[in-house]
Amino acid sequence: MTEELSFAGDIVDARQDHAAVRLADGRVLVTGGAQDVHHDLPLVESAEIYDPATRSFVATGSMLQYRFGHDLTLLPDGSVLVTGIVSTDALLAERYTP
Repeated sequence: MTEELSFAGDIVDARQDHAAVRLADGRVLVTGGAQDVHHDLPLVESAEIYDPATRSFVATGSMLQYRFGHDLTLLPDGSVLVTGIVSTDALLAERYTP
């Protein structure tokens, strides 16, 4: 098997220092980050789903809190626990349900 990179589709929101997790159905949840961490551009609260079958990204519900450098954990029920760095300390964790 030869490993190679190929075009996977255009992401909805440009982002760096984001998080991603593979969902139970094979799609990938991508959350948060910043538009450009080197130039202090805005943090991103949006989330999107990548579907490898269609090679496309689609927007999904936004997070309740801007986050970057955070963690996503797939839970046994198929939901995702979102934890880690936030722009304020008002909300320490949240849960995404596909």
